[in-house]
Amino acid sequence: MNISQGTLEGNLEPSRLSGSVPELRGLGAEALEALVAAAAGRRLEPGELLFRIGEPAGSLFLLLDGALDVVVSAGEEEVRLAELASPAMVGELGLLRAAVRSATVRAREACVVLELTAPDFWALARRYPELREAGFAMLRRRLPALVRVPDGLLGELETDAQAPTGSTLAWIRLRRGEVLFRSGDPGDALYVLLSGRLQVVAEEGWEPGTPGEVALGEVTPGESVGEMALLTGNPRSATVRAQRDSDLLGLSREGFDRLLEREPRALLPTIRGLATRLLERSGRPRRRSVPCLAVVPLEDDALALELATALAARSFPGEGARILTAAAADAALGPGVADSPRDGLKAVALDWWLEEAQRTSRLTIAVGETGKPAWNERCFQHADRVLLVARPSNSARGPSRDLLERHRRYVPVDLVLVHPRGGPRPSGTARWREALGVEFQHHLRDGDAPSLDRLARFVSGRSVGLVLGGGGAKGFAHAGVLRALQERGVPIDFVGGTSIGSLAAATCAFGLGPEEMREVFRRIFVATRSDRRLTVPVVSFLSSAGSDRALDETFGSVQIEDLEIPFFCVSTNLSTARAHVHREGSLCRAVRSSSSIPGLVPPVTWKGEIFVDGGLVDNLPVGAMSRYCPGPLIAVDVTPDRQMRVDENFLATPGPVELLASRLPGRRKLRFPGLPILLGRSIETAGLVLARSRPLDADLVLRPPISRFGMTDVYRLDEIVEVGYHHAREALETLPADFPCCQP
Repeated sequence: MNISQGTLEGNLEPSRLSGSVPELRGLGAEALEALVAAAAGRRLEPGELLFRIGEPAGSLFLLLDGALDVVVSAGEEEVRLAELASPAMVGELGLLRAAVRSATVRAREACVVLELTAPDFWALARRYPELREAGFAMLRRRLPALVRVPDGLLGELETDAQAPTGSTLAWIRLRRGEVLFRSGDPGDALYVLLSGRLQVVAEEGWEPGTPGEVALGEVTPGESVGEMALLTGNPRSATVRAQRDSDLLGLSREGFDRLLEREPRALLPTIRGLATRLLERSGRPRRRSVPCLAVVPLEDDALALELATALAARSFPGEGARILTAAAADAALGPGVADSPRDGLKAVALDWWLEEAQRTSRLTIAVGETGKPAWNERCFQHADRVLLVARPSNSARGPSRDLLERHRRYVPVDLVLVHPRGGPRPSGTARWREALGVEFQHHLRDGDAPSLDRLARFVSGRSVGLVLGGGGAKGFAHAGVLRALQERGVPIDFVGGTSIGSLAAATCAFGLGPEEMREVFRRIFVATRSDRRLTVPVVSFLSSAGSDRALDETFGSVQIEDLEIPFFCVSTNLSTARAHVHREGSLCRAVRSSSSIPGLVPPVTWKGEIFVDGGLVDNLPVGAMSRYCPGPLIAVDVTPDRQMRVDENFLATPGPVELLASRLPGRRKLRFPGLPILLGRSIETAGLVLARSRPLDADLVLRPPISRFGMTDVYRLDEIVEVGYHHAREALETLPADFPCCQP
């Protein structure tokens, strides 16, 4: 019931309020008196409702006397989330337009409250700037993610000349899988993500002609999305959907334009911030660190908890990583809550508990348990990435395929296999991937810190990717670069390449060091005299039999999925006229496909399709690497941008007899490239044309000075290796100490 102003003033003590309610400490006496005068006082009897969950939220309440219970209820079942004692604020979300009550609030005992509508509050805020700051402080307390909203976006929305925030911002709640907007929709608003995670996707492919849906990037709390269409007036260029349950603030075009017209200078910080984010998003799509990870065992619960504990210690040491278990949930909320049904009332309290943990921690790791399907469902529901952990001796049963199928579209699911330390190379990973349908695999060794650190860097978004380009014999420089990286202590977490870069990358992923890589080059290219093994020129001019045997002797029957360092390489699929990224199957076949120069060596056939050198379509596959590696990228470019010249006196291409005769003793040698050089240069030219047409978006690009070497100079192996080493060592010595690749 309503109460008189005299009764209200009897309960209101300004010094008590300003001293006990943090958001009111900066209010002067005049502002506080104005707030009281604009508010309506209410008295609640014990058990009386202040408001109910799901009701429209259009006002803020100040508890002056008594106590309130914050509960969620359905029928006769009820769970208390919190108890508020006077003085306190409640219902802060009522300051935002379109918000709804997220819980029910009931008087625990007789209470006196002030109710202030959102329009009245923001009208007062225009008169008293300190009240405006108090309003934002209330929202930040209720929604900690607001602290991460870029400066200038919210702070400048309220000035004396502007309309109240309640009429310019909309509160939006998206469930996992719901679409915020689709490609082609009108650009009628921008949004700031408060909590959760959004995914930006291209529904018609990242590259022309690529079918299916491709993830372009993610939006994390504090970031905005939709600004490009708002500024340009063009339709949406991509689709954005909720990867997790998400809360957003939406600013309409009309509200943005009105603010711009009334006080353009006040929006300069906002516009600068939007422009900066537009520029950042014009680069490669990059997966971010994972604020909420789920570690779900396939059979061994102790193994999952051990892995979660180790990742929490290594991913963000000293920064508040928190492990969430079913036992911890039951201890906080009551026995059996963790594995309660998804549609039950206890699930509301459990979701609230999980969300609160995520808001207050840099990283949360929810640990699943066998035999607790509902808890495992929560782990999937709240995760940004799921790790299914097992030992090779375990079965591949784990979570039901139905659970995996429901969530894999919205959350990436990886496999982690923990092998005995000092045991044989991993094998049979492809069967695990097929059984579980996972996106990726990680191999760990018991007690092996480097492999665990590699996974921790992946989880925290600090994985280092090494991309090695093609260039024939000039690619021998990769061995020297790898030596310099090892000496500097730069970890290699992902490695990929094209052509000879695919061979160097495979050697690195196979676990061989830089000197062993040099010997692999020597065995395949020098010892076999691969450049002189002519054959009947029906498919190619050279035979690859010798180099193929050397390749088989090096890698044997190893499969890409079984490599402990993640690997890929790029080839050209002549059958489909597209780039092909090899991430599974035979390692030897993938390297052969990526480095088969058409016309010079035989192509590779597989399942009725023809594969040749990847340099035709992507000679330095930084773009492919950025889709897998969520951290800094190092690219090694061994294709210098140089010209190929011949004697200016040639009026026509010299014939074979003339060229051969010029090589006789005493004759002037004609400067004209032979067939191997022409074919190699054709591949090199394709790579250069592609490189010039798009930016090379890597954090560090190394270009060893190897222009004096040719693509067929295989007998200058050691010299080329040393050039690569000295160039990389000098480049790494000049890097600042905080360069991302040099961080522990």
